[in-house]
Amino acid sequence: MTTTGNLVSLVLERLRLPRVGLLWWHETAPHRFAPPPGVTWVHYLAPGCVFPRELRPAYRLAALKAPEEEAGTLRMLAVPAARIELLADLLSGLPASPEGRLVAGCLGAGLPVVVDVSALASRSRWTGAIGNGHREALGRLEALGCLLLRGEMSPASPTSPVTVGERTAPDVLVVDEPGWLSWRELAPRLGGRRAVSIGPEVRLTAEARDRLRQHRIALKEG
Repeated sequence: MTTTGNLVSLVLERLRLPRVGLLWWHETAPHRFAPPPGVTWVHYLAPGCVFPRELRPAYRLAALKAPEEEAGTLRMLAVPAARIELLADLLSGLPASPEGRLVAGCLGAGLPVVVDVSALASRSRWTGAIGNGHREALGRLEALGCLLLRGEMSPASPTSPVTVGERTAPDVLVVDEPGWLSWRELAPRLGGRRAVSIGPEVRLTAEARDRLRQHRIALKEG
């Protein structure tokens, strides 16, 4: 095959790969990135972000006239160690920062957007009005379409039995990590189980409760 033919074949192969965006800040950008095969990683750099030159494709968000239009080139967006400023920008309903516009564009296009908010894990135990406000804000982010990685949650294996007290109950999923739990976080953990038992400090979103009822999955609280 000619050099031109090889180039065309390479381009066609890359076009078949799913494109996944990664949003980086200067404190989160890795010094080295070893991409797994099968995915084209597209790196978006927030202002002030220094990134290894060998990584491609990479775009500086401040140089993009319409960051929200990047959604048309992606299958998914991931935000490691999201800054609080980004979350507040999204919750305002009028995202103005380049990072907020990128995420908002992906959400508006219906793309999966995974947002790491594990840095906020300790705040899930806040009580009173400020605690309620914090949990409501996370719920609003989920309502926008964000899949939140909270850090305090460790998904159970869907094929492994769950231990309840001193007995094994393969049909019961036990969740005792404190904090709010959405349907998007709960569904992958069910693994066909027909009952869910949650601890006293676990809070289910309204959607999670509705979906459990729709699927006729028993819920035991406390």
